[in-house]
Amino acid sequence: MDCIVFDKTGTLTQGGEPEITDYEFLSRDGARAADEETIPGVLKRLEESSSHPIAKAAVSFCESRVARDVETRHIDEIAGKGMKGSFTTKTLQGQLVEALVGNEALMAEYKVDIPSEVIRTLGSWKTQGKSIAVVAARAIPDSQLPLSGTWSLSAIFAASNPLRPEASAVIEALQQRGIDVWMLSGDNPMTACAVGDMVGIARENIIAGVLPDQKAEKIKYLQRSLKKSKSRSMFGRKHEYTDRRATVAMVGDGINDSPALTVADVGIAVTDYCQITHIELFINEMG
Repeated sequence: MDCIVFDKTGTLTQGGEPEITDYEFLSRDGARAADEETIPGVLKRLEESSSHPIAKAAVSFCESRVARDVETRHIDEIAGKGMKGSFTTKTLQGQLVEALVGNEALMAEYKVDIPSEVIRTLGSWKTQGKSIAVVAARAIPDSQLPLSGTWSLSAIFAASNPLRPEASAVIEALQQRGIDVWMLSGDNPMTACAVGDMVGIARENIIAGVLPDQKAEKIKYLQRSLKKSKSRSMFGRKHEYTDRRATVAMVGDGINDSPALTVADVGIAVTDYCQITHIELFINEMG
């Protein structure tokens, strides 16, 4: 084995549900109290439809707060970016509320303006290895359909999922064997690099911002571009390469990462209860 690629969330970080650690509600019109009850209601309805770990954390957060009930009209999942839905609520006199929750790429796609001070806050959370979610909304009376109003930034959130305690030691042991270690993540590059720094994966070996259906293609790219080692590099000694392509393993979630696990030469699925130290034992058995 020449290269082993780790997924980030639930693989290098602990399985289970992340926790919302930081949040800010934002308002342009001064109606902060209403927003802080309406936005959690909308966010809960949106994220209930997603199986993503950050979505589950958002639902738990909303359930812990006072949230106004809203009626769902329609919800769509935007793969790798977030959720979009439309709702009605009595607090807005029956107006239709359209909401987005997801990453910054989703906000850019819908031309949601993110002020510089908010960008700084998000950047601070990312450097701590936290995943971020951004919420935007617009309220339009039914008489103005189809929707054409301006999106307004409504809230920002940061979620943290602790590292697996064995992650750094396992990665170091693999690197000492001369195995090239990479990370593949759908999270933003800043957060992914912060996690990589914590566990000892070089930033040039981190591929971030990858949509779910792109992970398998990234594994194929590594298989095409990396070369098999002639001799193992131990404790800093350089590799000697052959002309043959590298043998690439992928470690990730058995459901979300299944296409990439299938494409890899060796696919290793971990669960919430599996320690990645077992990977060392597996490689020992392979020789």
